[in-house]
Amino acid sequence: MGLVINTRKEQAMGSIYTAEEKLWKDKDGNLVKDGDEAAAILFCTPGTQIPYDEAVELGLVKKKKDKPKDKQAKKKKNKKG
Repeated sequence: MGLVINTRKEQAMGSIYTAEEKLWKDKDGNLVKDGDEAAAILFCTPGTQIPYDEAVELGLVKKKKDKPKDKQAKKKKNKKG
């Protein structure tokens, strides 16, 4: 495993998810909240930075959908002359 350096610019672009609560993994590797009886391994604490793609895979955030670029969908303004 290598060293990963995250810049503020990357964080602003949304490539980093910051955990808001303590989360654990159960014996099957699923995330559970703090206090759950199935909690086996501490995954993160509040403030832990998690790569966005990993957060999506774990179900912490929903994947951002790209908006389709449909130029014809734009309405033309009526010109008054």
